[in-house]
Amino acid sequence: MDRIFNPRTLAVIGVSSRKGNMAANIITNLLNYGYRGEIYPVGRRGGVIKGMRIHRTVADVPAKIDAAAILTPANTVPDYMIQCGEKGIKRLYIESGGFDEYGAEGVRVSRRIQAIADRYGMRFVGPNCIGVINNENGLCVPFPLLEHVPPGPVSILSQSGGVGISYLKDFHSENLGINKFVSMGNKLNIDEVDILPYLAQDRTTKIICMYLEGIDRGRELLNAAMRIEKPIIVHKSNIGKASQKIAASHTSALLSDDRIVDAALKQAGIIRADEVRKMLNDAKIFTLPPMKGPRLALISRSGGHAVIGADNCERYGFQLPRFPRSLLEQVEKKLRASVIKLDNPMDLGDLFDPDVYRYILSKVAAMPQFDGILFLFAYFSVRDPKIPEDMIRFLMEATKKHKKPIALCLISWENEAQRLKKQYRFPIYTTTEEAIAALATSRDYFQRGPARKRKVRRFRVDRSRVNAVLERAREQGRTLLGAEAFEILEAYGIPAVPTRIARTPAEAASAAREIGFPVVVKVHSQQISHKSDVAGVRLGLASAREVQTACREIRAAVSKKFSAAALEGFAVQPMIPGGHELILGTKHDRDFGPVLLLGWGGKYVEALSGSAIRIAPITPNDAREMIAELQGSKILRGMRGEPPADLRMLEQCLQRLAQLAFDFPQIAEIDVNPLKLLETDRGAFAVDVRMILEYRS
Repeated sequence: MDRIFNPRTLAVIGVSSRKGNMAANIITNLLNYGYRGEIYPVGRRGGVIKGMRIHRTVADVPAKIDAAAILTPANTVPDYMIQCGEKGIKRLYIESGGFDEYGAEGVRVSRRIQAIADRYGMRFVGPNCIGVINNENGLCVPFPLLEHVPPGPVSILSQSGGVGISYLKDFHSENLGINKFVSMGNKLNIDEVDILPYLAQDRTTKIICMYLEGIDRGRELLNAAMRIEKPIIVHKSNIGKASQKIAASHTSALLSDDRIVDAALKQAGIIRADEVRKMLNDAKIFTLPPMKGPRLALISRSGGHAVIGADNCERYGFQLPRFPRSLLEQVEKKLRASVIKLDNPMDLGDLFDPDVYRYILSKVAAMPQFDGILFLFAYFSVRDPKIPEDMIRFLMEATKKHKKPIALCLISWENEAQRLKKQYRFPIYTTTEEAIAALATSRDYFQRGPARKRKVRRFRVDRSRVNAVLERAREQGRTLLGAEAFEILEAYGIPAVPTRIARTPAEAASAAREIGFPVVVKVHSQQISHKSDVAGVRLGLASAREVQTACREIRAAVSKKFSAAALEGFAVQPMIPGGHELILGTKHDRDFGPVLLLGWGGKYVEALSGSAIRIAPITPNDAREMIAELQGSKILRGMRGEPPADLRMLEQCLQRLAQLAFDFPQIAEIDVNPLKLLETDRGAFAVDVRMILEYRS
């Protein structure tokens, strides 16, 4: 990647001295940004531009070229790539449009340029992009004429050129500055997975922001991100809606593509922003020291804004510890009238004395019981611009001295806020919610710690037993596993309820006698996913007669919706009283691989929301977090006299199922529904299991 960002010599292909030539804008941008290398314009008409000769072919350039920017009609790009290959140019920025996004002909040209790149060992950004900026050396190859964005700590990767330019504008207006910028376009050859390792070791990149419409190499993206100790913020769009077709399993019905993306990014330690402002606000907070805990001091110039701030603190999980009495006594002496009760939030609406504000902020910043400060500074007068300027300079020094974030929310006229943003490289927020949400982002990021330290536990399992079951199913051409799925679970140490398969009501009655009453009888069929939907389950059967009656009723109910061949028999199991019914499931995602799900199970599985998702394999901490995220998880910890559930066993089942899904990607989906979770030390049992196989070549 180094030559992508640091070419010493650069050819710009498609240049003409004619008015309106877009490639000529690249030359202008390079000069305006102060590019330190040599520029060689190339264009078939020749001529002169900006005092530089325009070479008619790449071969005419009298120097070794490190990289080339191409902006010519799509159908001419392959020929220019061949010229570059023959010249020994290994790095390209292909900014032309008209490729995959332009129909069948565009797809054909795309395949051709990929083949040419492979032939000559080239790497290229694009096509259909606006190129690369490196503020360290003045490289700036986008074709739109750009205002110079000053250097800063943020590097941006954007799939869209238009959105990328919007980010350049927005980061410039916030005075954050830009370190490096890549518009990736169609990502045919170089994408975010290729660029992230370079930015990880780039000493001047402190924060990485990405705009992505699609994630094609999800597993590789997660692996790359987990090795990076810098904040990564992703604005992922193109969410869309989950497929409306009937899902083949409960797990599939509960998993949308965007939920998987959300879980994957979180697991990798990537911060997700759902819109532009969130991306900017989160990037700004990382220019301050880390918010290492939940304890916040809220100091406000306005009582109303203090109330709003307190509401948002509760919403985002912040604690507001009380200020020490000694500090409050000092503040009370400064008040004009004792009409305000001082607390946290501290309302200073009765006082306007910037020196006192600085005194309070200094004292609070030094107190160990606070992890950070939010200062709501309402200032609407423009008579003395030095007042907010002095305050910002003080905050810059205070954050540096105390190594704590002091987030400034400036409540003022818009032009005043913009003036100060341009003048000072210090984050300024304009609403309390934005400031508190950003502090929450910092808190969560630093409390979670580096994702690279995740340690997955590998359990001793019987893989050969699973291989035997899967091979037998493959030989028979089956893609659904019913009773054999229990065998696979047991091979991975997940307990299952003893199950007997009977072909007739009489056999079912005999199996029930051997198991011991009461029992459960269920329809056994490869074609029926949801047994309850066809009245295919009978519970608490206490005698052989009840078992045979239940089997006949199930057969009659099934025959109304399916052919006689659909009923393969009956599954007989012991009745296990008590416990909680959960669903554990996995689904193989095209981009991220196996995805693990935990939710409330049984017949209400799709009615009760709040399931938790992770990408397999998972750590013990991932398992604990999944349980905590489950809506109503307090029930599992024991409520109203009920004993707590065996959460340690549930954690193990989650980890073991994730290991199974990761080890055997040919198992496309697994439904353990329900898993009966009993009280502490009594374990858990898979009551019903269904697996869908997908044979990949």
